[in-house]
Formats: sequence, structure tokens, C-alpha cells
Amino acid sequence: MPDVVLKNKQGQDVTYSGVEHLRFFDEDNNIVSFDLGSQKMMTKYVEGQISQINNNTASSLYSIDLFYGNSALQSVAFNNLISIPSNTFQSCINLEHVSFPNATSIGTYAFAYCSKLTSVSFPKVISISYSAFANCSKLSNLYFQRLTSIPSSAFCSMTGLTNVTEQMFGNNTISQIGSYAFTSCYNLSYVSLPNVSSLGAGAFTSCYNLSDICFPKLSIIASSAFSGTGISALTSSMFPSATNIYQGGFGNCQSLKTINLPGVIKIGSNAFQNCYSLSSVEFPNVTSIGSYAFRSCSSLLDMSFPEAITIGAGAFANCFPWDTSTSFRFPKVQTIGLNAFYNCSMLRSFDFPNASGLLGSSAFYSCWNLRWADFSKISGIGSYAFAYCSKLQIVSFSAITSIYDYAFRNCSILRDIYLYSPSVVTLETSRTFSATPMITSTSAYDGTYIYCSVHVPESLVSLYKSAARWSYFSKRIVGM
Repeated sequence: MPDVVLKNKQGQDVTYSGVEHLRFFDEDNNIVSFDLGSQKMMTKYVEGQISQINNNTASSLYSIDLFYGNSALQSVAFNNLISIPSNTFQSCINLEHVSFPNATSIGTYAFAYCSKLTSVSFPKVISISYSAFANCSKLSNLYFQRLTSIPSSAFCSMTGLTNVTEQMFGNNTISQIGSYAFTSCYNLSYVSLPNVSSLGAGAFTSCYNLSDICFPKLSIIASSAFSGTGISALTSSMFPSATNIYQGGFGNCQSLKTINLPGVIKIGSNAFQNCYSLSSVEFPNVTSIGSYAFRSCSSLLDMSFPEAITIGAGAFANCFPWDTSTSFRFPKVQTIGLNAFYNCSMLRSFDFPNASGLLGSSAFYSCWNLRWADFSKISGIGSYAFAYCSKLQIVSFSAITSIYDYAFRNCSILRDIYLYSPSVVTLETSRTFSATPMITSTSAYDGTYIYCSVHVPESLVSLYKSAARWSYFSKRIVGM
């Protein structure tokens, strides 16, 4: 028969033997009772708040949250229990010792918020449900000999956890980690699970001290999987099989300084957003850079994307240091999205020899250190594409057919525009050159006055001067 230890009114532990059924009152004075597993008639009742349970017979509990919120419970042993129901020990804030040598499954929130629990061992458990140990803030030692997958939020906010290795799982093959499984484990610093091939969204997000990781079989870095971690360098030894980084995969990693991941071919949106210390990036095989992938990487100085074809919206917005001029070459890029280099104030020059199609709206907005721009294959210039590039002096376009609203607004010292297209370029609005020397002369830094000239093929000069909206700038149009 089970032994049950209860606290009496004086706070002393009293042991009762042969207990088959418990009955005590909840806060609303309702009787709460449950069977401890005996198949015989109930022979003894005990009323009070349970502090210890030692049971050698029960193989199952027939209700959830049986001990929910029991602040007196300190030790639990169910030697034959097979399944631990959901919420059974949730918020047992003084529970320190548990023993379930034959349990095979653990329900949702079963031990969540057990804030004094420091060590658990479940040698026969093969499945645990989400949030089973969530917010067990002192739990640092885990042992699950037969577990093969870790469900969503299973160990989230376990601030006592410092490392996660395959030894914790009996060297068993953990192949899958669910979403937010270890999120907010603030003191977690080391993770090595060599057989994991599937990682859920946010699995390690906000693990601020996590700096040493190894996932040799992982091909996809899930959304926000490592966002807000303490990683300082990303190398191929950490992720030798990685090919895709999903949305926000490493966003807000403020200690991250260098990246070299040769196997990655696609970078998702916001993948490295707000990595303020990131200075060097090398992706030799990436073909697609997602929207806002590197937004606000304000220390970025050196980057290499020799195979990139697409740059998404805002991919490099607000990048580059304030005190260093930067220049970059993207030899194969064809598409430049809107806001791609928005407010990259220290971008001095660039080279996109294969960029084509429409240059995205505000692509180089407020790049006020940019001196010149040359596109041989771009077919159109989006609205505000070069607006507020206050040091831009020369632009050259070989194949454009149209220029959109405010494309060069406030380019205050723009001197020369070269248009090599074989036909008259369509000017979508007369506001394209608002607040530039195309409208009125502008005082240059040396005290001289600037007038912008539009250089077009000699055979098209008369057509430009009479064309819609170009006629407003007829005095600026010259042949070449």
C-alpha cells in the first residue's frame, strides 16, 4: 500500500501507511479526492495537504492536475506509474525530488513551474508533450535514455540549464527539436546534438549566453531558431549541412561578428536583422538574399556574395558604419528590391554589372555619401530610388526606358545624367528631379553654382526637348 506524508497544522510531516485514496479540500472548500492505484475497496482516507508520496503500486492516474499548485509537495515517487497526465505537478513550487523509473510518457505542463526541481531522470520515457518542464528555473540536470524527439516548449525558460548534449539522452538519436523547445534558457551556453535534422521555429531564441553550437546534420535553420543568442561567429563547422536560413534565423544576435557559411544558398527575410556587431559576411554560394536580411547591421564592412541573384526589399537598409566609406560589388545580382540599401549613409560606390528590370523604389534612398551610379542593364528607376543622395554627382544608364516619381529628389549637387537608351526615356512625372540642379542652380560646397546636364544621343536631342515632361528641362538636355 502507498505511504503518504502530510503536513499537520503545526507544519510537521506525518506519515500514513496503507493509503489507497486521498481527500482534501480546495480553496473553495470543495472536496478533492483521487485514487492512488489500489484495485481494492477504499479502506482509509486522509485529509490534509500532501508533502510526500511514495507509491509502489499505481500504474496510472486517471485525472489531470491532481497536485496542481500544491506548495507543500516536496518529494514524489511512483515506481510503477506508466503515464504522467497533463498538469499533474504544475506549479508545485517546492517540489525537489521526483522518481518515475517506469514512466513512458509525460503530459503537457506536467512539471511546469516547479521552480525548485533541479534534477530529473526518466530512463524509460519515450514521449513528452509540449511545455512539460517549462519554467523549471533551477532544473539543470536532465536524463532521458529513450527519448528521440523534443517537443515544442518542452524545456523553455529553464534558466538553470547550461548545456545540452546527446549524453543527456543516453546517447540516443535525438533527431527533432520542436518550436521554442529551449527558448529563454538564459544561461545555456553549449549545445551539441549531432543527429538533429529538424529544428522548430524559435527553438533557442533568447538564449543570450548560447555561443557554442554544433548541428552537423541540420540543413534548414528554422525561423528565429537562434535569434537573440550569444553566438559570436558562424562557421561551416557549426552547420556543415545548412543550405537555408529562414526568417529571423539569427536576428538580434548582437555579439555576432563574422559569418562564413559556404553551403547556404538562400537567406530568408530578417535572417540577421539587428546584428549590430556583424562586420564580415561571406556566403560564396548564396543566390537569394531575403527582405531585410541584414537590416541595421551597422558595423558591416566586408561582405561577399559572388553568386547572389536577388536582393530583397530592405536587405541592407541602415547598414555600414558611420565613420567608414564602403564599396561593394555584386557581380551576378539581377534584382534589387525596394529599400535595398535604404539609408546606407556611408555607401560610397557599388557595382551591379548584371542588375536588370526595375530598380526598386527607395533602393538607395538617403545614401548621402554615394558619389556616382552606373547601371548598364536596369530598365527602370523606381520612385525615390536615389532621393536624398546629397553627394551624388554622376549617374549613367544604358538601357532604362522609364524614370518614376521623385527618383532623384534632393540630389542637390547632381551634375550629369547620362542616358544611352536608343529611344526617349519616359519621364513618369515632372517631380522626378524635385530640388535638384535640374530645376534651379544649386550652390556647391566650393561656392560655385551647379546646373545639371542630361546627356542623350545626339539624334534624340530634339525629341527629348519636345517630349512630355522632358520639355520642362529642355535647357538641360545636351547631345553626346
